[in-house]
Amino acid sequence: MAYTFSTGNTPATASLAMYLLKTTLVTAGWTVTSDSDGTTYNATGGQVTSGAGGAGGLGNVLAWIRLQAPTVGSNTREIIIQRNSSVATAADDQLWRIKYSANAGFTGGSPGATRTPSATDEVIMIGAGTDASPTFFQFFGANGGYRWHIMAGGATELYSFMTVNLNSTTTNINGFIGLDVLKSGTYPSEDIDPAVFCTITATVITQTPPSNNSTNPSNSRAWLGATSAAGNSLVSNNVNVGLDKYSTVGGSTGIAVNPFSSKDTLWSPIWMALSSNPSRSPFGVKGASTIALMGSVVRTNLDTITSVGTRDLIYLGHLWLPWDGSVPTA
Repeated sequence: MAYTFSTGNTPATASLAMYLLKTTLVTAGWTVTSDSDGTTYNATGGQVTSGAGGAGGLGNVLAWIRLQAPTVGSNTREIIIQRNSSVATAADDQLWRIKYSANAGFTGGSPGATRTPSATDEVIMIGAGTDASPTFFQFFGANGGYRWHIMAGGATELYSFMTVNLNSTTTNINGFIGLDVLKSGTYPSEDIDPAVFCTITATVITQTPPSNNSTNPSNSRAWLGATSAAGNSLVSNNVNVGLDKYSTVGGSTGIAVNPFSSKDTLWSPIWMALSSNPSRSPFGVKGASTIALMGSVVRTNLDTITSVGTRDLIYLGHLWLPWDGSVPTA
């Protein structure tokens, strides 16, 4: 199955942007297993039907969506997206809480209209607090001030996905959310969750890939051990990982085009946790990316390349990501 795309969007609110992420993932094969519009909880999903406010909307206080990916290998991965606890100002729409479960699923806790379910292996990727008393963190910039691009893979891509929040007046990247299920053969069979969940919040970056730089509460996070250490504290085996800096072409220089084809050389970057940062133990290689590629030449954000189909890759923050063939606009 090919990628499902939703690109070039200029959503009026972050709630509309997050709802667009939901619908794109559902088209790619994900399922909404439960949700709430902040007033009415539906244990089997289907309550949230828009990104607006009011009945059925995600744009309400503490509204939330639980999304489940189709099973890949032995993992049935899930995410929960919850809106901030206030709608007093437009800025409140920029704050969110996102949780990830590698396999156990969000089947526990006391879910309700304003309370998300829990999972025994959950990690909070954006935000903090508890399900009963959640706190939120800014992911989006000012409403109406960015473009929202979504690339969601199907079965062939192991249901990996990436969203990019791109400043609409420059080529600066304001944030990523992504699930990168690792390429087969690049990780040991003992890995209980061969995937990386990536978040970069609203601090603007220009030409930097997802790396070990810490945000609230994490950037790119993956299990390098058993998931029994899961929880709000984000400690122990679930650690920050970054794309291999040795295969990252940075600054204003690169390796050069291939001398035979005169084209950029592309390769899959490696996720890893480096021992140079002792606070992020354990260390080691996680595996190779499925959704992203590195290139031998430094390009500019929004550059496209023809790999298999016309304009099927786009350059964003030192990564080549899947693209729908359209001409991107800032």
